[in-house]
Amino acid sequence: MPEQNQPTLTLETRASLADIPREHWLRLAGDQNPFLRYEFLIALEETGCTTADTGWAPSHLVFTEGGQIRGLAPAWLKGHSMGEYVFDWAWADAYERYGVPYYPKLLIAVPFTPCQGPRLLLEPELRQQLANGALPRLLDQLIEAQGVSSWHLLFPNTDDQHLLEHSRALHRIGCQFHWQSRGYTKFEDYLAQLTSRKRKSIRKERKQVADQGITFRWFHGRDI
Repeated sequence: MPEQNQPTLTLETRASLADIPREHWLRLAGDQNPFLRYEFLIALEETGCTTADTGWAPSHLVFTEGGQIRGLAPAWLKGHSMGEYVFDWAWADAYERYGVPYYPKLLIAVPFTPCQGPRLLLEPELRQQLANGALPRLLDQLIEAQGVSSWHLLFPNTDDQHLLEHSRALHRIGCQFHWQSRGYTKFEDYLAQLTSRKRKSIRKERKQVADQGITFRWFHGRDI
């Protein structure tokens, strides 16, 4: 009997998260990472934070095979480099000097959030399928078809980085400083770990806030 043709994996884009069924996003992204929640990303669009007018035109990635969605990724066509916390101004300047447009560029990222985490929301089988260097080829084909200068993946976790190991993609390494709690139960416990000079300075700053009558209230979920 003749062999049946295998479904072809395709990579497409959607101009709004509303064009992607919420259940598929939840299935692949889960609900544990607040910056990948459907509600957060769609709110950025609906409030005008991520639109073409602000230089964040939604262009979310959709991996399909046999008509089925197998992978997703939050992505944007960027008209500038602001709000990324990655500074590629020198690259943009170099493109301009050579008369080549740098913008728009395809950015796979969470807007305004320099936190490492998942960016490529893939079924486990698809992740294995893309481990041979197929992902960069798909992205290269996509930006060529769109007439975009380049693609960028910001703050990916280790699993996502592995998919780019065998490619010509440039790996940018940055430095971040993270505060780690050492099991403090109250603010004075934290201050006790500091030098006398730093404790005095922090207490002075906090007193200035209190003297102005500034108060803080916390709201959660539906209380907002």
